[in-house]
Amino acid sequence: MTGRCRLGVYRFLVNLLWVLWALVITSPVWAEHHQSLSADRAQQIEQACLKTNRDYQFHRDRGNAEAYAALFSEDGEFVLSDTVRGREDIGAAMAARFSQQRSRHFINVVQMNVTGINSAEGLIYLQLFRGPQGQPAPQSTVGVELVAEYHDQYVMEGERCLIRQRRVEVIFTRK
Repeated sequence: MTGRCRLGVYRFLVNLLWVLWALVITSPVWAEHHQSLSADRAQQIEQACLKTNRDYQFHRDRGNAEAYAALFSEDGEFVLSDTVRGREDIGAAMAARFSQQRSRHFINVVQMNVTGINSAEGLIYLQLFRGPQGQPAPQSTVGVELVAEYHDQYVMEGERCLIRQRRVEVIFTRK
């Protein structure tokens, strides 16, 4: 190979590397992991995810399946003994449970960690009270049904924090 030909191959390879590098650094995956996370953005994500948790207990306890399901991402998951996948199925599962019982979810966000410019994870403690639908249950039948932890992964869509996965770990149960 002549020197001139080698120089042409060398230039071609250098240009190819520059193009590949440009493709990598402009990809959404690269941007998610390598953009700096400002303190303001981190606080915005944390506040949005805290609001999601307040809305979660409100809509769940009032049986508003549509508003409840809207708190999950389109591909969201609710994991207890089985995994319910997808916003529509999560809403349907909640509606079926609500028709049989009244509940109150008392949650405490123990930890919220912003993990990226559009993501967070959280640990939430849950105390669950349940009773039959209809008239108020006698006090002797009311008590903490369940103590659990929600291990959550969140994703930001616009300014909204949505639950990508809520995994329930039961700590204590009355039964």
